[in-house]
Amino acid sequence: MNEDEKATIYNKGYKAGEEHSEPSPKTLSLIENMQTEFRYLKESVKEIKETIKDLPTKASMELANRNIVEEVFQKVQECYVSKEEFSPVKKVVYGVVTIVLVAVCSAVVYLVVAH
Repeated sequence: MNEDEKATIYNKGYKAGEEHSEPSPKTLSLIENMQTEFRYLKESVKEIKETIKDLPTKASMELANRNIVEEVFQKVQECYVSKEEFSPVKKVVYGVVTIVLVAVCSAVVYLVVAH
């Protein structure tokens, strides 16, 4: 679109050389509404910027996660028994179970053979 066509569209309804009239009340109302909405948008953007400032960074989140994992790992180590500590208990329990099973099997064999 060339400049003459643009000027024609802009001046549509006006005779050459006349100035444009004052905006209508409806136009003024729309302009006021747009200005109000623009102010609200500026305030919203300002609030969003403040909120974004308060968000933690990736590095701080990684550090926090690492600390949490270390705490959990430490609690697990405190609560559970290691293999070295469990080995003697395991041997004693297996020994007692073996003795009980040998006694039960011996009793069954005695009952079968005796009767």
